[in-house]
Amino acid sequence: MLAKAIAQSWVDAVAFLFGFYLLLVGSKVGIAIVAGRSRDLLAGRPYRVTMRVLAALLVFFAVLLMREGLRQLATT
Repeated sequence: MLAKAIAQSWVDAVAFLFGFYLLLVGSKVGIAIVAGRSRDLLAGRPYRVTMRVLAALLVFFAVLLMREGLRQLATT
């Protein structure tokens, strides 16, 4: 995409890069602001319950992916 933009005009390439990095950095700033404001929401027991549920989901998906990987290895 950048090569096409450079082929058209250097202004297009600069605009593309500026927009890309603006969205990249802007999204991270937005996530940081939301996380900072919701810090009090997940304190104490709700935080522990949330982390346990997320850990269980992580283990569940890890088992599914491992099973699928072993199945793929067996058919190769």
